[in-house]
Amino acid sequence: MILRATLLAAVLLVAGVLIWGAVWSHQAARTVKPIPGWILYPWEYFKLAWNSLAHSGAEPPECGDFVSYFPEWTPSPIPHAEIPQHPFMAVNGTSNMHCDAYMSDAYEASGPVGPDLRVSSRTQGFGGYGTITFDSRGHLVAVYSNGRRFQLELMDPYTLEELASYDLPPRPIYWLLQGVMPWE
Repeated sequence: MILRATLLAAVLLVAGVLIWGAVWSHQAARTVKPIPGWILYPWEYFKLAWNSLAHSGAEPPECGDFVSYFPEWTPSPIPHAEIPQHPFMAVNGTSNMHCDAYMSDAYEASGPVGPDLRVSSRTQGFGGYGTITFDSRGHLVAVYSNGRRFQLELMDPYTLEELASYDLPPRPIYWLLQGVMPWE
């Protein structure tokens, strides 16, 4: 009898959790909460207080000062849920490798279009490009990593020839613990 009651309670608990999760995820899909602008590191509160009392410090640049270049052939984006702008990051679509602070991967810049597309590829062995964008002249600007080093590369968009490269500083050893540290 106790086993039957325990089993029934477990089934009801699992069903309740599944129903709650389905309702919550359905509601969460309709609304995206903005990231509050008051989330700062503790020392940033002191800096803000000092700057507001002393009226010192340069004004931060406007977001328009950070310009992103998209090729002329970029077609209209596919409609998607509106993602709120993070108060301390660059404009959505340009702030990081997953498009925005919500890591939505919903890019407004599309890939190439046309009837006679050709795929070009290039390899440097083990590794890959985590971030790819364009400069003002249409060149590809990419960050390459093979797990041991990072490199900033400038490439021709048609031949994928490496035009220039710059070795980036190595990550500290504790980056291997990414996601398991107590403050993350």
